Amino acid sequence: NFKTYSHKGLFIYSFSKLAICFFVLLISIQAMPVKLINKNSIIFINVGQGDSILIENNNTTILIDTGGSLKLDIATECLIPFFKKKKINEIDYLLITHNDFDHCGAMTSLINNYKVNEIIYKTEYEFTLGDAEKEVEEHIIATYKNIDVDYVKVGHHGSNTSSTKEFIKYISPSEAIISVGKNSYGHPHKETLLTLEEQNVEIKRTDILGSITYS
Repeated sequence: NFKTYSHKGLFIYSFSKLAICFFVLLISIQAMPVKLINKNSIIFINVGQGDSILIENNNTTILIDTGGSLKLDIATECLIPFFKKKKINEIDYLLITHNDFDHCGAMTSLINNYKVNEIIYKTEYEFTLGDAEKEVEEHIIATYKNIDVDYVKVGHHGSNTSSTKEFIKYISPSEAIISVGKNSYGHPHKETLLTLEEQNVEIKRTDILGSITYS
């Protein structure tokens, strides 16, 4: 609160001090470490033909896979600029699901050029959903009952070795995210796209939409 003085000069002086305080407060908020601000989001980063998913869970950042390309350094050309734009100063956990280059090829460059606090490899924990194919989907159906899925990250970049009709029907997602770029494998496969369309699943692709954010 500020007082209104009868003298015009005093009123202007008081209001000016208030404006300065407000301006300083805005600058202070901008300068606060990002970790003071709670965020909850999942971002499927557009890394071309590959996978990289950023999870912001309150004050924790988790990166699942880094993508990888033989033509450019995905870490310095894509991931790090993306993190800086998001005002993310460090990655708390880097999870590598498996050793395919399009999932981990940028890891070395990332850890050499950015702060990554902890790395978790497949050799330490078995991630059943690294490029999951039909056998893994069958295992999920047999093991987990009454799964109600809203969003599914399509296995193996939309390959027809994944996303069987039985699996998509079983998990009944509303939206499907396909992380894919220019490739010679035919990803995403027409059969996979048709399966999703037949089940009325909305399809979102990184090669068309760029990075896809849910928050």
